[in-house]
Amino acid sequence: MLSEADKRGWDEIDAEAQKAGGYLRSMYPFTQDYDYRGMSRYCRDKGITHDDLTDAELKLFEFNPPLVFG
Repeated sequence: MLSEADKRGWDEIDAEAQKAGGYLRSMYPFTQDYDYRGMSRYCRDKGITHDDLTDAELKLFEFNPPLVFG
């Protein structure tokens, strides 16, 4: 699980990515990509952590199909 400092760092990097018209994605190839910005907003609004998301809630934030760069 990420520390609060790590989460703030992630949010700062994501804000810069958003300004540039992009988003953060997993560094692992062939994994499902998620809308982490939307997921963070959702969790903040619900007062929960990412770890508290149900499978159904997590599915709401999937980019379909996953983005694969080779």
